[in-house]
Amino acid sequence: MSNPMQRILIVGPCGAGKSTLAIQLGQRTGLPVHHMDRLHWKPGWVESSREELREKLTAIVAGNRWIIDGNYSSSFDLRLPRADTIVWLDYPPRLYRWRVLKRHIVGRFRQRTDITEGCVEKFDPEFMRYVWRFHRDRRPELVKVMNALPAEMALHHFRRPRESKAWLNAVAAM
Repeated sequence: MSNPMQRILIVGPCGAGKSTLAIQLGQRTGLPVHHMDRLHWKPGWVESSREELREKLTAIVAGNRWIIDGNYSSSFDLRLPRADTIVWLDYPPRLYRWRVLKRHIVGRFRQRTDITEGCVEKFDPEFMRYVWRFHRDRRPELVKVMNALPAEMALHHFRRPRESKAWLNAVAAM
């Protein structure tokens, strides 16, 4: 039986584990994995222009097989129409906030695999404000987007890590 999931978006707050899930899902399905942070950031935490990011994404989503993790809602118009599956990690703020703090402390000055080389983990007050306010400021937008998805699109909405882990294990068994 072939896997019906061929074009997957993984969304959710920072620290939810989107990149980790994308990598694990890619290993199980053989789908190529693309991290929005890697596409967006240039070495030294220099941002790509909107046009540069959209050009990269246009090429990726034109393909028939991919996993893309990351929100970057300004590019949903490119990604959502081509996706066949959405994975929404909708975890409690205390969990993802803790994970971001832990990632900062444990990974300080280290290079992450889901981000462009030359972007080492560092403390960024603006980023921490974004993380702390995500549930209040950004989650409502995600709720609207998820509620407006076409009925034929598969949506996997997980509120706890154990739910996404069970789903991933079921995908591995396919």
